[in-house]
Amino acid sequence: MDFGKFKIGYFFLLIVITLFMSTLQAQQQFETPIYITTTTYDTDTRITLLANPGVDQQFVKIDTAYRSGLGGFNNLLVDDQIYSIHIEDFDDFNIAVFKTDSVASIVYSGAQGAIKNDYILARYKSYQDFGKKLDLVATPLDSLTKSLDSLTTYWAKQLENYPFSELFKKDEQMFLQTYQAYVQFSKQLLLSGKTNIEDASLGEFPVIDYDKERYFLTIALYKKLSLEYHFKKMLSLESVGKARRYLRRLDGNILDYAVREKAYMQSIEHHPRAADLYAIAKPRFEPHYARDSRFYRKSKRNGMGASFS
Repeated sequence: MDFGKFKIGYFFLLIVITLFMSTLQAQQQFETPIYITTTTYDTDTRITLLANPGVDQQFVKIDTAYRSGLGGFNNLLVDDQIYSIHIEDFDDFNIAVFKTDSVASIVYSGAQGAIKNDYILARYKSYQDFGKKLDLVATPLDSLTKSLDSLTTYWAKQLENYPFSELFKKDEQMFLQTYQAYVQFSKQLLLSGKTNIEDASLGEFPVIDYDKERYFLTIALYKKLSLEYHFKKMLSLESVGKARRYLRRLDGNILDYAVREKAYMQSIEHHPRAADLYAIAKPRFEPHYARDSRFYRKSKRNGMGASFS
């Protein structure tokens, strides 16, 4: 037996196992034990708990209760209506849905988590109303900032009026901060003739800590800002090696993977630095997958973005 070959193979196997376990740990680190039941008095009404779009995490329902799910902000789906919901360790409550003329009323009750989600439901509706009335194009920046300051301050004070956990308070404070920052950022971009955050320069981004995997998974606007910020930060670095090291230092494998995935997609859509992005997107200890390499080569040949059909 060639023990030299055996050692190399064994070392590679350890690398593969380590990567798999670290990715699995990243996906499971926010998995939360819960006991959440649902009640409806209309047999046609569907009630479902879901993670945010793009998050590979399922809520596990056993018999009549959800027993585990992603900690933090998630989504309560009532038929085709989406509401915000928050869970943390050992939340134990019931979600009752009553319908009158197709309008759903949600009532939370239980030992832990009910009061918190009553607060979130009220805040969610308040922000929804604010968004419906907002004319981002017509509203002057000063007026918009005052309105956002007032909205944020009101709900920050409400947050302090309840004996919520420190974890929830931190999550909620980040939501309030991110919402205000995102809306103001969008207005500032419009004023400078830009219609998409992808058009923004790195220096234009709001001052937020973008390196929090928990919020990347659970706050949709934070995810949008964080992904674009890290992508632009990566592009600002001098070499592929520095960019790859920057991504490895991010908070968790999921955030690293999301930026590398964006880098790959841009590489086959003829980004000016397509070759660099293709190199950055490569998995750490192995070559590109054959399918990814094929699309990249096709993109270089035909001078067009490759189709995924």
